[in-house]
Amino acid sequence: MIDQIKILEELDDSQRFTLILEWMKKDGLAPEIDKYSTGQNIFLQSPRNHKIAVASHFDTVPFTPGANDNASAVVVCLELARRNQKNPLRNIGLEIYIFDEEEKGLIGSNAYLQKFGTTGLIGLMNMEMVGKGNQFAIWPLNSSAKGKALESFEFIAKKKKISCGRYDRIVMNTADHESFRSHGLEDSFTITCISDEDVSVAAHYYKAMALEVDNNTLHKIINRAPIFEHYHQPTDKSDFLSETTLQMTVDTIWETIVKLDKELFI
Repeated sequence: MIDQIKILEELDDSQRFTLILEWMKKDGLAPEIDKYSTGQNIFLQSPRNHKIAVASHFDTVPFTPGANDNASAVVVCLELARRNQKNPLRNIGLEIYIFDEEEKGLIGSNAYLQKFGTTGLIGLMNMEMVGKGNQFAIWPLNSSAKGKALESFEFIAKKKKISCGRYDRIVMNTADHESFRSHGLEDSFTITCISDEDVSVAAHYYKAMALEVDNNTLHKIINRAPIFEHYHQPTDKSDFLSETTLQMTVDTIWETIVKLDKELFI
């Protein structure tokens, strides 16, 4: 997967879009294009009545390679599509979305949902920055949040002995899960991979918030987290990513999907 990220990080958004389509078709998949006024999304649709969805975005912040944000999530989506092709689910469908213009305010995901809605969707697992770290942060969630996709993901992570924490936010206040929630799909959340050091910085940050320190101090604290080292920077390159982390993400999400497929219609 790192090899694909290396290719994507050298391309602009338009070139990324074209190459992702080419890769999907070469794998024997049937991608569809959702064109709207300012961009175009890529998606794999399922005809089944009950579906689980996985999402990423292919657009980047200008002048950044966008390796972790968010080519890492794109290649995970592609690998999940290949797995589903080789080992089709029996009871539910898998839909995969690779959205445009997430960085401009979730424009692509909102445009898609205005056209297609969320009918039949059990839940959505969105991904942001899944290329480095040894554990999962799922957000924005509190301790009382519930949902079949959410709880299944946490169950699989625990089974695999991978730490998985709920956070109110990670890298920003929003991501494409918000579009789905605003269209009525409550069981929607974003997955980000983080490290032990990120967790330590987060604990410091929340403690500082409780003490009502000034925003400048909070900003300095949070910028110590490794996840922010290359975030929206020209250094967001594949050199800093891990094949092991990508594989961890693919395996955990796929096993979550398989668990949902087995259990929802027993």
